[in-house]
Amino acid sequence: MTKPKPKVYRGIQSYLTEEQIKILSKNPNIVKVTPRQVHYTQTFKNYFCKEYAKGRSSTEILREQGIDPKILGETRVSSLRTYYSNVKNAFPGRENLALEGKNPYRGTKGAGHTELQTNSDIIHMIGKLEQQVQYLEKETDFLKKIFAHDYLKETPHKSSQKSVNSLS
Repeated sequence: MTKPKPKVYRGIQSYLTEEQIKILSKNPNIVKVTPRQVHYTQTFKNYFCKEYAKGRSSTEILREQGIDPKILGETRVSSLRTYYSNVKNAFPGRENLALEGKNPYRGTKGAGHTELQTNSDIIHMIGKLEQQVQYLEKETDFLKKIFAHDYLKETPHKSSQKSVNSLS
């Protein structure tokens, strides 16, 4: 029985073979390997960012850590450089957060939400949200009263119409 050949996309291997998965799985810097993805430890990603920031090449860093860049392929090696770039650009002036062992993506959600959140930040945010809910509830009640008052002015009650009709 022959082993299926890995699919190739633009000359770059897109799927890892079982043999390559076994080799990569043995490395302590790798948490999980699937035919399409390689998941690195946070410690390795922090180390990669530090060394890459110093000007070392990504392939040199990978080889030093016992990971063969040829097995990964250029796309997966490039994704590490992209990770570094995302960390650097997501936290201008605070890119060292990722290098201190903190997950730089924690607490982010789109542009403008790049602050890391601590428990005190979350508690403060909950307090603000509770105040906002109370304010909006009061505003809604006030608007209901205004609309009800205007509605009553424009349309008289049916009971008052009946009494007027019975008099005629």
